[in-house]
Amino acid sequence: MRFAQADIKILGVGDILIHQPLRRQGLDRPEGFLSLWADLLPDLKNAHITYGNLEGPMADHLAPQSVQYSFNFPSRLAGDLVDSGFDIVSTANNHSLDRGIEGLWETIRVLNDSGLSHVGTRSDLNSSEGFYKILDVEGVRTAWIACTDVVNFSQSPYVADCGQDQEYLGALIKEMKLKMKADLVIVIPHWGEEKRVDPTERQKSLARYFFRKGADLIMGAHPHVLQPAEFVTLEDELGESKKRLVFYSLGNFVSNQLYYGLPQKTSVLAYTTFKRKDELLELSSYEVVPVVMSASPYKLTQALRNSDEYKFVQSLNLIVR
Repeated sequence: MRFAQADIKILGVGDILIHQPLRRQGLDRPEGFLSLWADLLPDLKNAHITYGNLEGPMADHLAPQSVQYSFNFPSRLAGDLVDSGFDIVSTANNHSLDRGIEGLWETIRVLNDSGLSHVGTRSDLNSSEGFYKILDVEGVRTAWIACTDVVNFSQSPYVADCGQDQEYLGALIKEMKLKMKADLVIVIPHWGEEKRVDPTERQKSLARYFFRKGADLIMGAHPHVLQPAEFVTLEDELGESKKRLVFYSLGNFVSNQLYYGLPQKTSVLAYTTFKRKDELLELSSYEVVPVVMSASPYKLTQALRNSDEYKFVQSLNLIVR
């Protein structure tokens, strides 16, 4: 698909949570995990860059760590995400170490082999490259930085920590703009409280910290429910005064968390458009497409206009397509 040279469109989705029933369906169906979101394939490919949060490792042969909710996804998922149009995933979340350090390393290997870009974890303590990723598209240089504010185990130097590494991440944002010459810096933090539909003061404070350092767009994860988006206009430490955007939580993309009702089974495809102006990229607009997860079989589809799911998204004051 061709786009206007002056624009770049970024699509963000929520948590990719392959619970056991979804795992069985993905392995049993000839179309694999695409069966979960087949109806949305045109939408997922309708962006320059498509991002999602990979909420678990891919290391089938490794035993789980001692935690109640310990995830492990089939390696086939990586290739199916690539085939669906995904360009990058975050691996920094509270499930990063569900299969230990070896599982983290194996996940990085699987993603590298599939060609799916990733950010938030690293296999080499002497390099910071795993904590950021540069994607060039249509002449636009985007830098991606991921971190987690929530861990199931003690902090690990292999996982970017939003709190412990906050000053380092702030410096990394500035480095992306000054040294790496990034046109856009996108930060994807794993933060907030589960099942809470409004952002915490910690989320709001951290978002503004990242913006002051130079971030242009923030797409959050972890609450497993949708939260509002917010425009923030401020001057950053690089001297740029402009409008920026934070999605506090994009909810679940696919999961078996349907028991909590509308907040957990309803999500969005979040499109953000930047336009080039005087050799700079400025935030132009955003819109979300409400989607809903159903079971038997598991399937993600667009929410019908005027449905309860559609109205729920509207209730969060999100700009709905």
